[in-house]
Parts: sequence; C-alpha cells; structure tokens
Amino acid sequence: MNQNTKIRITQIKSFHTPAQILSEEDQNALMQCRAELLTNYFKIGDIANRNIATDIDAGLPITQMQVYEAVSRFCGKSPRTVRYYAEVAIYYSRQDRLQYDVLPFSHFVVAKKLGGDIEGGPWTVLDYAMDHPYLSAEELENRFRYGDPEYQPPEEPDEEGVTAIVGRIEYVIDTLDRLVRAWRLKPGTLAKITDSLDGLRAALKLAIEESREK
Repeated sequence: MNQNTKIRITQIKSFHTPAQILSEEDQNALMQCRAELLTNYFKIGDIANRNIATDIDAGLPITQMQVYEAVSRFCGKSPRTVRYYAEVAIYYSRQDRLQYDVLPFSHFVVAKKLGGDIEGGPWTVLDYAMDHPYLSAEELENRFRYGDPEYQPPEEPDEEGVTAIVGRIEYVIDTLDRLVRAWRLKPGTLAKITDSLDGLRAALKLAIEESREK
C-alpha cells in the first residue's frame, strides 16, 4: 500500500458526509444515474398502468398480474417489481414528479407509504427530502416514524438470546404457579389461574417450535 493510498484511507475514515467522500465528478455522475432511474422506473409503471387501463376498456380477459408479467419480460424486472413501480406511478401525477425530480424513486415510495399518517400528506415527506438530499430512504422513513433519521431498531436476539429469554419467562410462570398454590384460594379460582398458566406454557412452547421451523 503506497503513501497516497494510506492518506486517502485516513481521510475517508475522518469524513462524515457523502459529499466529502466522493469527488464532485462522481457525485454528478451518480445524480445523473439517479435521475435516469427515476424516469425509467416511473416509465415502467406508466406502461403497465396504461396497458391495464386499455385492457379493461377493451373488455379483454387479461389480469393485472398478466400485464405485470408481460412488462417484466421486456424490462428485466420481476412482475412483483413492475407492480411496485406501477403502484407508485399511479399515485403521482407528472406535475408531482417534475416538482420533486431531483429525488430518488425510493423517496417517492416512502412518501406514499407514510403520506396517509402525516399532516400535509406525502408532500411533507418529499419537501423534507428536498431539504435533506443526502438522506437514504431508510433514514427518511425513520425521521417521520421515529423522529430521528439515525434511529436504529433493536436487533432481534439470536437463538441463544431467545433461549435465555424463554428461560426467564418459564421461571416467572413457575414462580407464579408456586405462589398461587400457596395461597388459600377457592378451588375454582385456583383452577382458573393454574389452567391459564398451563395455557401460557403451551402457547410459549408452540411459538418456539414454529419459530425454529422457519
């Protein structure tokens, strides 16, 4: 590794923003790619939607999924992805797209997903994205779901962690079982509680078995 490479690595490690990591030339090239992808994804969706509408008007016995399949054969995307593009494309007018044409397609997706739950609808999300162009789709969604673009959801525990958690739950159930049996409860009341605890044990066991089958 030469000295220039070492300096470059040191610089990258100390940088924090994408604009500092990439050259201006690379930034411009990537933004051009993003603009082309945005146009093409909307175009694929528009083609699918137009053909679906045409088939309906003509009374042809062709389903939406058949249209997505047909489009997918020519654009190299899966039918599911074509449907994804189509659902986003039909949501935004051409004027909407032009107004936010510097944003990536994924930001339109996030805005569509969150728009119904936010004051101002998807435009609030898109306006925020315009003011924060370096946010990823995930960070944009986190901003409106959790109030923080850098929010990190808690990691799911691994199998060892799950086993430990289950063990603690079983311990609590067993402790409750011993406690209620030591109390002077009416037989009917005691039976209801112990039956509930037995049901909880059974449900926990079933949940563990099903999770391991996945």
